[in-house]
Amino acid sequence: MKNNTILLCFGTRPEWLKIKPLVQVLDNYKLLFTGQHVDLLNNIDVDYQIQIHNNEHRLDQLISDCLLQFPNDGFDSVLVQGDTASAFACAIAAFHRQKTIYYLEAGLRSYNLQHPYPEEGYRQMISRISDINFCPTQLSADNLSNEKTNGINHVVGNTVLDNLVDYKDKCEYTNKVLVTMHRRENHYWMDKWFIEINKLAKKHPELEFILPLHPNPNVQKHKHLLTNVNVIDPLSHPDLLDILVKCKLVISDSGGLQEEGSFFNKNVIVCRTVTERPEAIMKDFRNDFLMFKSKLQNNDSFAFSRFSDGEMYILQNRHLKLENNQIQIDDRVQSGPYQSADFKSFNPNTDAKFQTKLVNTFQHKQLNYFKGISCSCCVGKENFDWQIDLHNGDDNSLTWANLWVNSNYPAFIQEILPILYSKQCVFVGHHDADISTLPFIKKDFRVGYNAFINDYDVIEQISNWIECNKIQDHIFLFSASSFTNLAIYELFKKFNNNSYIDIGTCLTPMMNMPTERDYLQGYWNYNGSNSLNLKCIWN
Repeated sequence: MKNNTILLCFGTRPEWLKIKPLVQVLDNYKLLFTGQHVDLLNNIDVDYQIQIHNNEHRLDQLISDCLLQFPNDGFDSVLVQGDTASAFACAIAAFHRQKTIYYLEAGLRSYNLQHPYPEEGYRQMISRISDINFCPTQLSADNLSNEKTNGINHVVGNTVLDNLVDYKDKCEYTNKVLVTMHRRENHYWMDKWFIEINKLAKKHPELEFILPLHPNPNVQKHKHLLTNVNVIDPLSHPDLLDILVKCKLVISDSGGLQEEGSFFNKNVIVCRTVTERPEAIMKDFRNDFLMFKSKLQNNDSFAFSRFSDGEMYILQNRHLKLENNQIQIDDRVQSGPYQSADFKSFNPNTDAKFQTKLVNTFQHKQLNYFKGISCSCCVGKENFDWQIDLHNGDDNSLTWANLWVNSNYPAFIQEILPILYSKQCVFVGHHDADISTLPFIKKDFRVGYNAFINDYDVIEQISNWIECNKIQDHIFLFSASSFTNLAIYELFKKFNNNSYIDIGTCLTPMMNMPTERDYLQGYWNYNGSNSLNLKCIWN
């Protein structure tokens, strides 16, 4: 990068904050200003400036202005940052001029084109034409690898943190709560957000809630709702940092504050259903549940495969036998809430082939292929860490094996089940299951008792049916023990335009099947159970 001249493109304050550390170390560069936050030019000398026109088609016009006014000469390569319309336009302009494209902060993903809109679309499209991707985290690099983009990926960290080092020593925890709200996907709900924030401020008068009000009219028009909040004008970045380093808590929909707050060890309440920075938030039941709900609503195909404690023991190559309502693990026998009708067994000496297949399914990484594992509160810290190590690390593809049950079971019935009624669903499960009560099931495939190691031919049956009938946009619901893991693995690799969900025992009360989870039956009998409050802990 030393021997060529790089054109650094920016137009917004966040873009400049992430490009600024590069300006301080690069020898040969030129600056292109794309025209959004004009006050930046008070302190920055640029080589090129886009003259933008504001009209009712602002994004279209901005992209058009950048494309038409983009310079042709004086540089060898182009660097864009982030996910703005101007970053997308500059990348396209550089592509048209056959310039090398560097993409800073590459690989961030929510995998929902509506959240955030249009940013998620821009960042995915930029990645497709970039030559060199500078990724802030390993997860973002893995996203690009899974997507099979053409560029070379480098994990370089987050450049915005270079601007924060001098503030680290100023960090303290006062009575201030910093609040920011601006994202486009929150505009529809902005009044509700402000009402709840105002209630919170009223409930805690000992805290000072400070909200720099974004200039967008969709935010400004709800200002009157913040009667208990200190509403102030937008702040410069240094002034915002002065509040951030002193506050007790952050409430925000800002991606930047997720990063900066974590750097200063501040608790951040993220006011979004999904985020392209999953490393910045605590992994909890509800967030992952909402992610899958969103994918179902938007017909975004995915796979969810459960590796619960039984699968964990097989992965560990331990002798396993389930019979007569008892489970035997090696020489240890314990009773439990297991289905007395079930018979499952795994013998390391005779079933090694199955264990090898299961390891492959567990370690497989593919875009939108999710694996649920047993949490530390269910199997202990040692076993939890063992799962992470076998997976080669924790990443965004891992979630909970018990995602649909425990504290989420009422939400599953109330929020997921209505979605299934509007879809084309296929059931794969126990041969005694009664699906007559489930009208959304359009097709079914059945497995036998010892589904740990048998019935591989069913996978071929399903594959042939999908292929012959050109099945797509269907939801396959699995309730078939460890057979499920192999089936989902094989099917999603070949036919990833359908969704494959290990539903486990969630529907067994509706199918007149016995269940090892008493509260599932109890929920339907009297709509309540104390065990519904169970909520697993990730680490």
